[in-house]
Amino acid sequence: MGSTRLTPSRTWYMLVGILIVLAAAVAAGALIASIRQIDFRPVTVPGETDINVLAQGTWLVCIESTNGTTPVLDDGVQIEFLNPATGTTLPMRERSFPLTYRLGGTRGVSMGDVTLLPGRWVVVSTLLEDASARQAGVDFVVGP
Repeated sequence: MGSTRLTPSRTWYMLVGILIVLAAAVAAGALIASIRQIDFRPVTVPGETDINVLAQGTWLVCIESTNGTTPVLDDGVQIEFLNPATGTTLPMRERSFPLTYRLGGTRGVSMGDVTLLPGRWVVVSTLLEDASARQAGVDFVVGP
C-alpha cells in the first residue's frame, strides 16, 4: 500500500500568512510609537543647553535636518555632558553604527550616546577649529 502524505489545507497556509502580516504591522507600529516617544531637545551649537534627567538612562545625541537631505556626520562638533552639582564631565560615546530616522520632514542621524544619572545636566557643545561651515545650518538634539 502506498502511503499518503498529510498536508495542511490551504486555509491553514492563509491563516499563517495573515498572522505574519499582522505581526509585522504590530511591530512596525510599536517601532514608530517608540521613536515618537523620544523627547528630543534642541542643543545650541556652540553653547550650553540645560536638561533635567528624571531617571538614569542612556541619552541619544542626533544631528537633524529639515530641508529634505540626510545630515552628514562631522567631527567638527564636540558634545559633552556636565553635572554642575559634582563638576563631572562625561564625553559623548560615538556609536559604532549610525541610527537613521525620518519623521515627517525631519531626517536625523545618531552621533552618539551617554548614560546619565538623575539630576540637572548641561549639554556643552563646542565647534572645533577645523569645523566645516555646514555645521551652522544643522540642528543637534538630545533625548532619552
